[in-house]
Amino acid sequence: DVFWCPGDSDSEKPDKIESPEDALISYSYNPPLPDSSQKLWELILVTDNAYENHGGAGKNLLMGDGMVHWIKKRIKREKKK
Repeated sequence: DVFWCPGDSDSEKPDKIESPEDALISYSYNPPLPDSSQKLWELILVTDNAYENHGGAGKNLLMGDGMVHWIKKRIKREKKK
């Protein structure tokens, strides 16, 4: 349950995991660089795999200090001619 997002649109959560191929992982781990000068609250450790997990609206970000933030997906607007 920890690695599966209820808003994941790729597939349905499996009832039973018998092998690694059965596991559904909805998140990406972003390990910090060893010499990073970033503060804990600036480090993005885990993100949703895709914007589509939440209807294309945005992603959750787990920061190094334990806070979770929601970011909206930016929509590119066409330039007027």
